[in-house]
Parts: sequence; C-alpha cells; structure tokens
Amino acid sequence: MKKYCSILLTLILLFSAKLSAGGVLVAPLLRTSYDFNLGYTISWGVGIMNCPGECTGGGYAMYSYSKKGQEFKKTLFSQTKSGSNLSFGFYAGVGIASFRVGVNRMLFKEESGSSLWGIETSGQMFILNGVIGTMYNNELKKIKPNLSFGLGIF
Repeated sequence: MKKYCSILLTLILLFSAKLSAGGVLVAPLLRTSYDFNLGYTISWGVGIMNCPGECTGGGYAMYSYSKKGQEFKKTLFSQTKSGSNLSFGFYAGVGIASFRVGVNRMLFKEESGSSLWGIETSGQMFILNGVIGTMYNNELKKIKPNLSFGLGIF
C-alpha cells in the first residue's frame, strides 16, 4: 500500500510541477478537523490559481467525510453524525496563509436524503485552520451553523 501511495504522490508532484512551469499553480488541500455537525473529519481537495508572475485568486473543491460508527457526545449545536461535506468556490493565497469562500453541501448517512446547503468561509494560517458558515435544510426550514477547526496544509 505504501508503494502505491508513494507512486501516486510522485505523479501528483510531477503533474503540479509541470503546471507550475506553465503559470498554473495546483495546491493540494488536506486537513483533519473537528466539525460540530459531523464530528472528526478527514478532508482532501485541490486549489488552482493562475500565476503568470503574481498569483491571482482561483477556484477550489474539497471533500470531507466522517468515519461511520464513531461515538460522539452531543455538542452545543447538534448530535454529530456520520456523513460528508462537499464544498467549492474561490481560493486565494498559498504558503503560510490561504483563504476560501464557497458553497457547501452536507449529507448525513443516517438520514437518507437529508442534506444541508449553505455558504462557508475558511481561513488557514500555518497549519491551523477554521471554517465558519451557515447551512439551510429546505425540508425542515431550519438554519444551522457550520463550524469546524483543525490542522491542514494550504
């Protein structure tokens, strides 16, 4: 398994180096966090920016999931559940600081067909990051906060 992961990582780095030489910067987005709706999550994604000299803003897509079967205590906002979150939007900054703002969709595995749509913003400084936003459930006509904090890169 380690062999395949190292081959995949090498291919990703070579691909991103080729794009960087052409003025396009591809940044991996990796994080582990505690989400107040989903519990402990693992996230990965990609940010793309145009850098013909100075980098300008670009786009991103990120997928987060919480492991099924985890036991969590009730938080201030809700009972944490197994599920996933997909977000995409605008991305700016690379290195020690980056910022994202976009649209997200959260799905809960236990509640078939239950999804929340919302907007979120995320900031990253060094390896610390946080997400704040709001989500809306059209079926229940309910607004829910979207909060998480964790560690990650880019």
